Amino acid sequence: RCKSNGMVGTIIERFETVYGLTATPHRLDIGDIYPGLFKHKVFEITKEELSQHNYLTPRRYVDISVDKLINVKASKLNNITELSEDVCPQTKKCVDDFILQWNGKPTVVFGCDIKHCVKIADVFEIIGNVRCQIISGDTPKTLRAKYIENFKDGSKYDFLINCEILTTGFDAPICENILILRPTGSATLYEQICGRGDRLYPGKEWNNIYDYTYSRFNIPTGKQVDGEKFCLHCGELNKSSHQKCVRCGEKLFKYESQTKDCVFC
Repeated sequence: RCKSNGMVGTIIERFETVYGLTATPHRLDIGDIYPGLFKHKVFEITKEELSQHNYLTPRRYVDISVDKLINVKASKLNNITELSEDVCPQTKKCVDDFILQWNGKPTVVFGCDIKHCVKIADVFEIIGNVRCQIISGDTPKTLRAKYIENFKDGSKYDFLINCEILTTGFDAPICENILILRPTGSATLYEQICGRGDRLYPGKEWNNIYDYTYSRFNIPTGKQVDGEKFCLHCGELNKSSHQKCVRCGEKLFKYESQTKDCVFC
């Protein structure tokens, strides 16, 4: 949450020495917070290193076929209402595909807004034989705590469906799968979403990320080429006006308005 004109910036200005610790050293507007607000990097350790030393569960990004990915315009990523309207009609194909691959383990699901979360729950209800619960800002705190405890002990729910409620301050080591149905251009939000499955738990080998949004390849990192689209099928760069790839002829996603480097690999 660091920015020069915010709370952290004010603290840095008023104190002689300030140490900062973060798991997400990247902002959408200014990029990496070092160098910038913080002048010296004292120590750094990666998620991969933490996994290798058994402090975190290693992540595994499950392969999703291109035709099952959510396709939205990049311009709608910051308008939740418009984003939800685009994503809701595409939700059933994603959930149906996920169920075919699901390992039966506790899963946290991320939607765009309450309307979208209800849509996700409706699809699960149609499928049947799964236990899910929606948590939103409208859920009373006592009920929210109850739902979370029932999920954490595995007694009542297989799925917790939420919209920006379980991104920070939520600790449920039993969670083994992350189902992402909410596209985002924010590296911090994406990292917080994926991180909900990183906690260690007996018998848990992987934090399985089911990303139906392709977000991890569309997050800005400062290196980008304007006016080009990247083909998911063959990797060819196309003009932004192209609807199909010039090399392989496959349909190009609207989401890919720019070519961006992956912040993770």
